[in-house]
Amino acid sequence: MTITVRFYAGIRQQCGLDQAEFVLPDGASATDLFSAVAQRWPDIAPLVSSSRLAVDDQYVNSDHRFTGDTVCDLIPPVSGG
Repeated sequence: MTITVRFYAGIRQQCGLDQAEFVLPDGASATDLFSAVAQRWPDIAPLVSSSRLAVDDQYVNSDHRFTGDTVCDLIPPVSGG
């Protein structure tokens, strides 16, 4: 299955992309996706590991299983006041 990941903030800046596609096996988890992103861009692995993943505008846990082609958002931690 193909997972399209949209990037935001620091991840977008460091990757230089708005989004990327990852081909994962059926039943892959959010953890598998995080690993794929970190493997493609090792320099941002620490940022990826502390990010949140949203699927269909809902945050999901690391054990979330993808059921088919999906578009999701990888949202790094943010701060502000």
